[in-house]
Amino acid sequence: MNHPPDAYTCWPLFRQLFNSSSELRACALCGNYFSTRYTSNQQYCTRLYKDTGLTCSQYASRNNFKIKAKKNVMAAEYTRAYNQLYARIRTGRTPSKTPFMQALKDLHKEYQKKYDACTDESGKQKIYDEYASLNKKLLDREMLERAEG
Repeated sequence: MNHPPDAYTCWPLFRQLFNSSSELRACALCGNYFSTRYTSNQQYCTRLYKDTGLTCSQYASRNNFKIKAKKNVMAAEYTRAYNQLYARIRTGRTPSKTPFMQALKDLHKEYQKKYDACTDESGKQKIYDEYASLNKKLLDREMLERAEG
């Protein structure tokens, strides 16, 4: 019996669709049809996406995170400073229970609230500049204390 190439892949979906309350949707990334599993607002399937080694759902999640991260300059600055301090901890140059890690997190929370509350762009830029300066001072202070101790 000759079937179109997709007949064997579609049949389990149709059987599952008729046996459950899920619905059939087209994946927003690859365009293939899939049966919703988890929530009614599921947009991406669980098939592998191109040659990424990730499913469409995983790929879209990571891609959306990257897009949002690029828009949030405060989070980018925090991530840069956090990674710099964490690298010092990982290499053993800084003790793992350093108070600077918590200070970095607290500083970010405080300035993120200020940044989100601000409405004009020039005010946001001033808040960001002040935050970046304090981050640098905090990391420099950590290096100074490490050199002295």
